[in-house]
Amino acid sequence: MTDYQQEQEDELESLECLYPSTFARDKDEPNKKFSIEILPHQDSDEPNHVGIKLFITYPSKYPDEIIRDYRIEIIRGLKDKQIKELDILMNELFTDNIGAPMMFTICTELQEWLIQNNIPCDTSLHDQMKAQNELKQRLQRLTFGDENKIDDHTQGDAHCTLTEFDKSYKRSKGTPVNKKTFIKWSKEFLKNYRQIQKEKYIKLYGNDDKRDKL
Repeated sequence: MTDYQQEQEDELESLECLYPSTFARDKDEPNKKFSIEILPHQDSDEPNHVGIKLFITYPSKYPDEIIRDYRIEIIRGLKDKQIKELDILMNELFTDNIGAPMMFTICTELQEWLIQNNIPCDTSLHDQMKAQNELKQRLQRLTFGDENKIDDHTQGDAHCTLTEFDKSYKRSKGTPVNKKTFIKWSKEFLKNYRQIQKEKYIKLYGNDDKRDKL
């Protein structure tokens, strides 16, 4: 019998470690509700012209049950039309990843979308279309293994250079997640994380023997 509560708690702990500054559990229902802020360049000094905050509520049988209670909030730079695009993407991801812990995969896909749309709101329509087309072409080359090909007309766009996009894209891609690989990764990740925290605690306060002598 599947222990859904334990699977959900394992994923929540992993998300807390992966997104320490942008992940937050709900105060009233911390074991099933949470939020994550997602930016194009989460851990760098590169400009973030767009950003969202994702609110999620686990259904009782997640990950074997589709998440239906969620909300996308604009932090900066996006329009209502783009939020509708993200809403469609979210529902596709929920359906495609049913049966496996999926929140890291979803956050990665949303970040990739934000990278492609990381354009200042005051940019002209022409420059916006040019930037998006260049990024989509580069993304296609990366996806199909022709990432060394550079178009003659390709230049730095209105919001970031294509080199910066390449780095961000490669950082965002990883091993495809399924239930088996996530459980294996999660157990090892949490084990290492807890060991590091324990070592930090002992360094600050000493081990049990030393504390008993105080």
